[in-house]
Amino acid sequence: MFSGEPMTYEQALARLRNHSDLEEQGAEDESLLFAITKAGQADLSNLTRLLHDVLACLAVANLELNGPRPSEASEQKNPDVISDLAYPVNGLIVGLLSEYRLWKTTSQHHPAATLDFFRDAALRIAMAWDMVLAGDIDDLIRELELEWSATF
Repeated sequence: MFSGEPMTYEQALARLRNHSDLEEQGAEDESLLFAITKAGQADLSNLTRLLHDVLACLAVANLELNGPRPSEASEQKNPDVISDLAYPVNGLIVGLLSEYRLWKTTSQHHPAATLDFFRDAALRIAMAWDMVLAGDIDDLIRELELEWSATF
C-alpha cells in the first residue's frame, strides 16, 4: 500500500478509511485500527509506521482542502474534504482511545510503551486534524512535529 510515489487525495481518503476499518475489502496489514487490536503481538515500529501513514494522508488532505499554500489561501479549495474525512478521522481517534482505556483498565501486564502509543497516536491525529481544519498550515507534518516537541 505504501509506495514512494506522491499520494493523491483519493488514495489518502481510501487509506484513511482502511486505517479506520471502514473499508469492506481493506488491507488489514495496513490498517492502524486493525493493528492496535493485535498490539499484544505487534511491535511498536509497525504501529509507528502505520501512524506515520495516517499523518501523511492528513497532510495530503490538508492540501486538497486548503490548496497548495494554505497559509496564503483565503478560502477552502475543496470543502467536501471535511465531510469525506470526519468519520474516518473520528473513528481513528475513538478507536485508539477506546483501546487505550480497555488496556489500561483490564490488566496491569500491558507494556507502558504500547499504552503511551495509543494515547499519543490519538492526540497526534487529533492535532493534525485540527491543523487541517484551521486551514493555514503549509507543511502539516513539520508543524505537527514542532507543536508536539514544544508541548510534550
